[in-house]
Amino acid sequence: MRSKIEGVLKEIVYQVSGNHPDPKNDLVKLHNEARNLSNLASSKPEIILPLKQIITGLASVVQGLGSLRNAVGDSHSRVYEPSTHHAILAVNSAKTPSSFLFITYEYQKTIGRIIENKVT
Repeated sequence: MRSKIEGVLKEIVYQVSGNHPDPKNDLVKLHNEARNLSNLASSKPEIILPLKQIITGLASVVQGLGSLRNAVGDSHSRVYEPSTHHAILAVNSAKTPSSFLFITYEYQKTIGRIIENKVT
């Protein structure tokens, strides 16, 4: 599930900045960069407090998914063997931040707050 979120985040960063994200960045740093480029920084005064709380919660989900990959992924020795219901939780948890960030990015483009950097 980390790959799904990571792909969305990298694409947002690339489309807005014209630069490929640093491959050494962890998922949290990548999420913060994409969130800031999508005008979702928690410092934005136009974002009301309840939405800031939800956006912060999504950041925690992203962090948890990154950590979960290290614990149960096949690229490292497994520390934990996930149960089916935990796997379903991880899959469903990856959907929300990915779709929210992509839809926000598209919306911000539509209203002219994001101008894609056309890289040739």
